[in-house]
Amino acid sequence: MLTFTASRASSGNTLFPDKLEIDTVNVTYYKGNFFGYESSIIAISSIASVSMSSGIFFVDVIIETTGGKRVVANGFKKADAKSIVGLLTINRTTGGNINQSVYVNATASTTEQTLKQQNTQSISIKISAEKEILILSEKYPLLNLNKVIVNTNLEVEEAENALKNLVVKGLAKEENDSSGQSIYKFKNTLDYNVLLKTIDQSKKIAVIKTIREITGLGLKEAKDLVEGAPGYVKKGLQYNDAMKISEYIQISGGIVEIE
Repeated sequence: MLTFTASRASSGNTLFPDKLEIDTVNVTYYKGNFFGYESSIIAISSIASVSMSSGIFFVDVIIETTGGKRVVANGFKKADAKSIVGLLTINRTTGGNINQSVYVNATASTTEQTLKQQNTQSISIKISAEKEILILSEKYPLLNLNKVIVNTNLEVEEAENALKNLVVKGLAKEENDSSGQSIYKFKNTLDYNVLLKTIDQSKKIAVIKTIREITGLGLKEAKDLVEGAPGYVKKGLQYNDAMKISEYIQISGGIVEIE
């Protein structure tokens, strides 16, 4: 059985995030509410279509059955949503039985290839070269050009330009190793802060709700933070987590900066 859980940073998923459990016969959908979960079971053989919404940060998984039932599971990370859609799309060519080999090979690349073969709508996720390198730096705080090329899909010129830009922005420091080659030292992986600079006043309520979901603050504290901007939402984060939070706040109407 595979279990996919929605992000707690997504709207409405703070306490009991939506879940989808997929086995060889059924999909079980757990809908979170203030008191726990309500569950419903969908036979894989009854699925007519499965798709994902086109959200910027988090996406919804939409399952429709031959009997007219429609389930919308909210707030999944895009990689998880693509895996879910890929697994259930495979079902359309296997007569309603997903065998164990499919589970073992349910990787993002397999999912993407399956979606293309089935002409099913998919979302291409493209992140900037700089973001890709910063995410890599969480694993390797000390990088050189060769390590970036080996561990990413970036071309040499693209990686070189991105590394130089990160140095200019103060996110990395360029030094020389014993052979004279450039190496890049990145900030501590838990050294990024999310600063709320200001907000779109017409979306103030949405921003307050988002801040509460991210921080766990009460209504008054979240309202004070938003109205008192600029102010820090979160400190001491990995870059990837800081980026996710900042994008989520921006979607709701806030203007943020990662420091």
